[in-house]
Amino acid sequence: MRWLLALLVVLSAASAVEAQSRRGALLEFRGWRGSQARAAALRGVRDRLDLVSTAEIRNTGADTSSAEGLASVAQQLAVTVFIRGDVQGRGARARTTVRVYDASGNEVAQRQGPAPLGGARVSAIARAASEALDQALVGIERREAEARERERQREMEELRRAQEARDTFDDEPPPSTEDDGVEDPHRLPLIVALVGLDGRTRRANIDLAAGGGREYQAGIFPSLTLALQLFPLRGMRGAARGLYAQVDFGYSLGLSSQELDAAGNPGPTLATTAMQFGAHVGYLYPLDEDVARIGAIVGYGLDNFSIESNGTMASSSYGYLRIGAVADVKLYERLLRARLDVGYRITLGTGELSPTFGEDVGVGGFDIGVALQGRLDFGLTYGARLGFTRYGLTFEGPASGHPAAAQATEMVDKALNFGLQLGFAY
Repeated sequence: MRWLLALLVVLSAASAVEAQSRRGALLEFRGWRGSQARAAALRGVRDRLDLVSTAEIRNTGADTSSAEGLASVAQQLAVTVFIRGDVQGRGARARTTVRVYDASGNEVAQRQGPAPLGGARVSAIARAASEALDQALVGIERREAEARERERQREMEELRRAQEARDTFDDEPPPSTEDDGVEDPHRLPLIVALVGLDGRTRRANIDLAAGGGREYQAGIFPSLTLALQLFPLRGMRGAARGLYAQVDFGYSLGLSSQELDAAGNPGPTLATTAMQFGAHVGYLYPLDEDVARIGAIVGYGLDNFSIESNGTMASSSYGYLRIGAVADVKLYERLLRARLDVGYRITLGTGELSPTFGEDVGVGGFDIGVALQGRLDFGLTYGARLGFTRYGLTFEGPASGHPAAAQATEMVDKALNFGLQLGFAY
């Protein structure tokens, strides 16, 4: 039996230490002989709680008559339980009610006692306060244990997810740019090479400072086109595979011009060539297994239109830096995609247009294009495209240096292209 008594002593001491570690607040007891009832309750709980003083509670500035006020005191003073009461009636028939509240201001326990009158009745109030505190602490400790268990479960779940993520990461092969030989219907093409034939037009209108203007107009002429599109990191996992580059080239075939005299009669044939070149790099982000791609590209380009010496129009050569946006969407599996390109051209030069039409020139340009493209399983690729380009120029200062020299104010230079392409994709 001695070992059982020792165990009970140890458990009692541990319980007392646990209870003493909790902070409590003894609030007012309202009604007849409320101060005596409060003193009786104090006897029942003072050895089990670390009680804060009335002055400490007052210094918090909180209204202890409301749940919000009790919660504020609990937060500021680390209080676990609040005890208050009231006495209903007067004399020997009065009844004392002891209430206990938790740190959120919720009532969690209640006990009834007799009137605060006489030694036996005061002791009964003390017992009622102690029993109410027991009930409250049992509920509070149960909720705390449940909260600790929920927190433990949450931590275990986080650890499990982290371990799964590590295992998944460890199972993945390292990123590689090498082709593994497995055909993936959603894989980006490493390279697309296309050759094609465009129909192209050009129309330039010049407003002269002296009044009137000049116009150069080429009908539809054929142009040989070449295009390369590359996704050099298409074998990488993740976003890196969207790195993109493209090269475009076009050269006119059989193009010539004729100058009209004052009566509108054509003169001798003038040798004429048109050439376009552009090289871009950028990023096209593949969305949802390559259902769509969206991104931006930047690059350098050259747009030349050379005409043999004449008295109407000078040759143009627009070198430019281009900033472009690209959107590409799958219409039907690999067999058909649609693409939109929009670009602003920061033009760096105009060729013979300056000083032919003015010593100083300001120029800007833009282009917009739409295309349809698809490929078959064995790599054959086909496409159709339509594009429009426009340059706007303003001139100032004297004109010189060309048989067509004339001081001008403005010029609009427009081109339209449309054509078909055929090639191979890998």
